[in-house]
Parts: sequence; structure tokens; C-alpha cells
Amino acid sequence: MVKNEIRQNVLAMRSSLSEMMCTVLSNTIYDNLRQVLAYQSASTVFCYASYRNEADTKEIIDGALMEGKRVALPCSYTKDGVPHMEFYEIRSSADLVEGYKGILEPDRRKMSVKKADFFPNVVIVPMVAFDANLNRIGYGKGFYDHYFNSHDVGIKIGIAYGFQQVNMIPADVNDVRMDVIVTENGAIYGQ
Repeated sequence: MVKNEIRQNVLAMRSSLSEMMCTVLSNTIYDNLRQVLAYQSASTVFCYASYRNEADTKEIIDGALMEGKRVALPCSYTKDGVPHMEFYEIRSSADLVEGYKGILEPDRRKMSVKKADFFPNVVIVPMVAFDANLNRIGYGKGFYDHYFNSHDVGIKIGIAYGFQQVNMIPADVNDVRMDVIVTENGAIYGQ
């Protein structure tokens, strides 16, 4: 199966989840994430605002802020067809507004929001699909792969529902593998 077929199949399954099932699975994913040592010890976390039926990140963001972690989320855009992301530190979920494709992102007009000038210990990464080798497929625009290939980051933790795991992701040379993947079934660690 090529990436687009995998993406379409998994997105169709994910879109059929009820809101209640998304909430139940997302809560368990958050509980499992909190058991990952790299996340526990992180003082700085880059995350993202979940979109559509993705594993919900609101609890992750709010929980990290409550634990005193510094949290930043991306503002995404394309320039000359090249995907770009810049992370901005937030103080609360109230610092977010609709941005690229209606996805919540930091409101750069607020005084409480500033460009993240710190190294992330952990980056929470969205995934459409993943495999046991910790390869991932996103939405196909390459925002995260491009960012990871041009920035030093800490531990990359992908979060997704267990059914988003497929037998094999045909990884390209520019595709960046995760260090850990967390689902409602637990954590999968890289070698």
C-alpha cells in the first residue's frame, strides 16, 4: 500500500469514531503519555492542537501547563510551496485561535504569546498512521518532517489510536522516525 492509500484508509476509520470514543481513548493516551519517563522529566514541551478526530491534546496541553512545564504550539504556513512551522510559547489554552486550515494555533497578537526561544525536551507529534518501526504518516504536507530535518529537538513522541498502526510505512529518506509512540494500548519505544 502506498502512503496515500494508507492515509485515506486510516482517516476513514478515524472519522467514524464517535466523540465519546475519542474522549475515552484520548484520556487513556494521556494517562499512558504521563508514564513515559521522557515526558515526566521534560520541563519544555512542544505540542499541537488536535484537529478533527485526532487524539485530543487539550488535556495534554492543560496538564503540562499545570505541572509547570513550558509549552509551545506551532503556527504553520507554506512559502513558495515549502512547509514551515514556528513554535510559540503559550500560557493557557485561551492563547489559541483558529489558524491554518482552522487548526488552533497561538495567537501571536497576545502579549502572553512569544516565539519559543527554548529547546524542547519533548515534541508531541500528530500521526495519521504508524508502524512498529516508529515510522509515521502525517497529512502529506511534510510540516513535521521538514521541521525535524532543520531543527534540533528532544524526544519525538507520536500519539495516535491503536487502530492507526499498520504493518509497514514505506518511509522515504526525509521521513523522520519517532522515538516513542503512545496509544491507548501503551507506549512503543524505539531501539
